[in-house]
Amino acid sequence: MILWTLAELGLPSLPTRAMGFRQFQPAFPTSGTRIEIRVTEAETGRASADIDWLDAAGQLVARMQGYQCVVDASLGAAFRRNVLEERNTASR
Repeated sequence: MILWTLAELGLPSLPTRAMGFRQFQPAFPTSGTRIEIRVTEAETGRASADIDWLDAAGQLVARMQGYQCVVDASLGAAFRRNVLEERNTASR
């Protein structure tokens, strides 16, 4: 959804809530998954969606319902300031 809001709304976003998550397979495949997102709401300041994770055969691995995020231009500055600090682990 972070990428979707950038592409479709031209604004960055951050998740704020998920109403539910259910996993239908014992583990996520080591080969990876494909994500399908159904946007259920997109308005000023927020967006909502339901998200499915599918395996290579198209079988449902997991589903998140009621994903919500805040959408705001001010997040762009915060994202640009976000830099990981390097640590010297050899001296520890």
